[in-house]
Amino acid sequence: MENTIEKSSEQSRFFRWYHNSPIVTFLLSITPWFMRTFPRWFSHLVRYPFAFFYYLIGRRFRRAVGGNLKVALNDSIPWWKLKWLTWSVFSNVTKSFVDLFYVASITDEKRIEIIEEPIGWENIENAIKAGNGAIFITGHIGSWEVGGVALARYGKKVHMVYLPDRFEAFEKTREKTRMRKNVEGIPMGENFETSLKLIRLLRAGEIVAMKGDRVIVGDGITIKFFGRDTVFPHGPSLISYISGAPIIPTFVVLKKNGKYQPIVCEPIFPEKSGNRKIDVEKNVNKIAKVIEEFVLKYPDQWYMFYPFWKEED
Repeated sequence: MENTIEKSSEQSRFFRWYHNSPIVTFLLSITPWFMRTFPRWFSHLVRYPFAFFYYLIGRRFRRAVGGNLKVALNDSIPWWKLKWLTWSVFSNVTKSFVDLFYVASITDEKRIEIIEEPIGWENIENAIKAGNGAIFITGHIGSWEVGGVALARYGKKVHMVYLPDRFEAFEKTREKTRMRKNVEGIPMGENFETSLKLIRLLRAGEIVAMKGDRVIVGDGITIKFFGRDTVFPHGPSLISYISGAPIIPTFVVLKKNGKYQPIVCEPIFPEKSGNRKIDVEKNVNKIAKVIEEFVLKYPDQWYMFYPFWKEED
């Protein structure tokens, strides 16, 4: 056990050094120019060595992805398919990052070429008509950041709650990308100030976007996810309960044709039985069920690089 912890710690130190190194900082600084100058297919050709590097070096991330997929797919998946899906996760997540920078660097006309019309857009319109704004919820599935840019394309400003990346160079690049495309980033905090800001935005009819499948800060609720106990964040459902804003599960998935497809699910309106704890828990379970469906449909786009269940810690 001690050896495992020691190796993981060494691995983390290596990644911290690597991501904050001058070479990575330089590469990120020239990314906008690179994306505007070269065709998209060339960017994806270049990304493969990076995907292989992370897959090869990131042993604990590789094990976490494989372990999560094995539970989600009910242990019935052949070993060779599990290995292939695990590699596909690393390959697709690097593609997602490349396309985020690409989408932020090109014109609106070109962006239409890789982002398809959203499915279920009427769900957003119907939810916003209620006058309490809307909470977009997603899991670590598909391209979350590209999704925010896609929605901003339709004239809807998106207030995206995010966890600042521990690697400074990456975070600065992502922040610049969000600012260019009408997406306001709201750093995730464990204080009431963040929650109050979100509630004020929703009551003003704005759109807030959050991830709803992993507890980063604060408390959560223990629920069943793929038949096993795990903890889901209750913050989005609690904010929905207080503000009256519906939760709209939204995912932006990569299709086989290389384009991104935003999928907007039916709104989950806050329960109002009078028992806040039970009402919030019901909506957390509803969110989890939708995320389950998308994990099963797009297992190679479930970017969960940490053990998801307590048993896997």
